[in-house]
Amino acid sequence: MASNDAGGASASVAQAKAERRAAIRARRRARAQAADAAGHRAAAGGALADAVEALAAGLALAAMGQVCRVAAYESRPTEPPTESLIARLRADGHEVIVPITGPLAEHTLSWRTADGLDDLGEAAIASAQLVLTPGLAVDPSGLRLGQGGGYYDTALGLVPDGIPVLTLLWDDEVSDTTLPADPHDRRVDGVVTPGGGVQWLPLDGRD
Repeated sequence: MASNDAGGASASVAQAKAERRAAIRARRRARAQAADAAGHRAAAGGALADAVEALAAGLALAAMGQVCRVAAYESRPTEPPTESLIARLRADGHEVIVPITGPLAEHTLSWRTADGLDDLGEAAIASAQLVLTPGLAVDPSGLRLGQGGGYYDTALGLVPDGIPVLTLLWDDEVSDTTLPADPHDRRVDGVVTPGGGVQWLPLDGRD
């Protein structure tokens, strides 16, 4: 009986996640197709770059002036744009690494520098001083809803404790309710949005 209950709970979580993903993806497609999409995306990219650049500068200062290795990603057309923030970080002297998607069955990410093709391996994320992830939503506890492939849940397991992990979202994707979750789902330390900048989570754990 317990096994059947567990299976039902798992199916229920999977369905809830699928419904939430479908709704968010629909909103993202509508945003990308809006008449003012190009201008909105450019403004959002600049705002995200401002927030992340300031955060990276603070982390570098805390590390006695050293530049940071930042694990980021190359955004898709419907995602919050990362082109400007990657360019800004590199111009400031930080090293930016981005993922290379591995075989689906392994649910792993390997990494390369943003300006190179050499595979740095899966463990490259472990030496980052800041990790920026994609996602579809994050709730007040920091629980992140990803695309469903499991790549980042695996990769984030390599990030040492104390390294900030933040998800880039559109402003309306910061959920005020608890997201459906499986045991393997990982929480993040905060989000970065165009309108809100860096927001640390959980909400009751920061000033």
